[in-house]
Amino acid sequence: MPDTGVFDGIYVTTNGGPNATFNLKSDGKITVENLTPGTEYDFCVLTKSRNMLSSSYHVTGVKTCLAAPLNIQEGNVTDTSIQISWDRAEGDFQQYEVTCTNCASPFRVQKVKQETATFSNLIPGKLYSFTVRTEKEGFRDSVLIAKEIGTVPSAVKYLNYSKDSDSITVTWPPAQNKFDGYVLSIKSKIFNEESILSSGVRYEDYILIFSYLKNS
Repeated sequence: MPDTGVFDGIYVTTNGGPNATFNLKSDGKITVENLTPGTEYDFCVLTKSRNMLSSSYHVTGVKTCLAAPLNIQEGNVTDTSIQISWDRAEGDFQQYEVTCTNCASPFRVQKVKQETATFSNLIPGKLYSFTVRTEKEGFRDSVLIAKEIGTVPSAVKYLNYSKDSDSITVTWPPAQNKFDGYVLSIKSKIFNEESILSSGVRYEDYILIFSYLKNS
């Protein structure tokens, strides 16, 4: 708050700009906008009366917060790996910290400089939770941005079948890990049909193509 006297406003300069004159509010606070995230600023504060300026008061080492990454999305996903990507965070920062909150411990955290990360050695058919934030030494980390992505269920390993004059019986071993069910595709010269099946059941029909749900 300036000492007593007549003045028109508060003039604030920063290293690298912007410079601006502000009207002093009743609470004695002003807000300098359009700064760059993750940047350290030195401010010079003066009072202004017509075309004259007071002696300056310096405020140094003021740091803006880091901006968070944006638009986290699913990349290439297999039964044992997940790639995630995001848009570059605004401003200045050193790296991203990407965390899989429910992965096995050795694979939980990655420090990357590009806008993508891939986690491997995952369980097929499991839903994983990821967070991404920006980091810079000497600055507080950005807020966490979260995303959930599931791995693809593992594929059927092999089939056994038997046949007679009017049917084919197909069996397969129980699927490993997590999945919702099976997709059974039945094709012949005269029809093409696809059905969703439950696990642990015998099915009899003309069976040529067969896979799990979720595009395994």
